Amino acid sequence: MKYYSKDWYKEMQLYSFLNFPDTKEEWDETIKYFESNGKDYIKNLKKDLEFFKNDLLKFLPESFHSYINDGTLNTAYPSEKLRNMINNWKDEYDQQMEDLNKEYRSKYNASKDLLPLSIVKLNEISLHDSNVKSIENLSIDTFVINLDCAGGFNDFTEIKLTFKGVKEISMPEDIKGGFWLYDEVYPAKSGFELHVLFDIPFIEFKIVAEDIIVEGKSDN
Repeated sequence: MKYYSKDWYKEMQLYSFLNFPDTKEEWDETIKYFESNGKDYIKNLKKDLEFFKNDLLKFLPESFHSYINDGTLNTAYPSEKLRNMINNWKDEYDQQMEDLNKEYRSKYNASKDLLPLSIVKLNEISLHDSNVKSIENLSIDTFVINLDCAGGFNDFTEIKLTFKGVKEISMPEDIKGGFWLYDEVYPAKSGFELHVLFDIPFIEFKIVAEDIIVEGKSDN
């Protein structure tokens, strides 16, 4: 994917990871709340840090690395210096994401007239968090994705995507059971090129096809 890639998504998760209570009093109250429920708040934070450590070292500036390596990035109430570093990084990240979204939307709008109307209409439906119920290869050039949209961000309960005139599919793993995160679409020589970032499995999926049939079901 050119914009909403695996690395893009991983960095986005760090934005949420770097959240702290506004005051030391709130921090202490949170620790006490966990203790009253028989849980160790700091121990959980250490596990979170270990889970994200490689990505933190990869995406955060070197000035953060000592905090990451000694475990104090999230296991102690942040100093004013660290909080300022985090806020500055978040401000820069916000601007980068705004610029990235604008760039993709600009390129999409500029090429919209070159795309089949069916994929343009699909692009107006948010498939975020829709779950892949099944996939089917109906023929050498027809591929189907059946989506459960119950937990998604649209008005459908199910959506069936039938790709016609398939020229190429890149699918590192079986996407059955996966969750549709983000997508990009571009004109192809005769049709379109759709990229989708899936989770569970966390993969980048690509399909090039001439057309798509979108069939949706809803409770209404």
